[in-house]
Amino acid sequence: MPSWYIVNASNPKFSEGGSGTNRAIHESCRNIYTPSLQTLTRKRYGDSAELSTPYPVLLPQGCPLREYQNVRYVIHVVGPNMNPKKPHYLGEDGLNKGKEELRKSYWNTLLCFWKLTGLKD
Repeated sequence: MPSWYIVNASNPKFSEGGSGTNRAIHESCRNIYTPSLQTLTRKRYGDSAELSTPYPVLLPQGCPLREYQNVRYVIHVVGPNMNPKKPHYLGEDGLNKGKEELRKSYWNTLLCFWKLTGLKD
């Protein structure tokens, strides 16, 4: 069976919160026998993420998402933020910067995926 990879639109603090995909991914990794995804991520990368940078996390044996769905890595990436109520807001004139950061987010995440799968040296 092939391994799967999930790209998570993470928040800058790698936190488990929210009401969308980020939260569902974190909840799917919960197991009393393995560290939480947030713990694994922060142990490897610290407490904050940079914009447009991928942060791959290898899921350990015993993690439900790995055991039952065959997900090997969760790749966190923080995309541009155009919401003034959220951290790292790009500002009223940030549309062009946001487009460029989004392009970089996709490109960097694809490069990360290719490296993890051995498709690119």
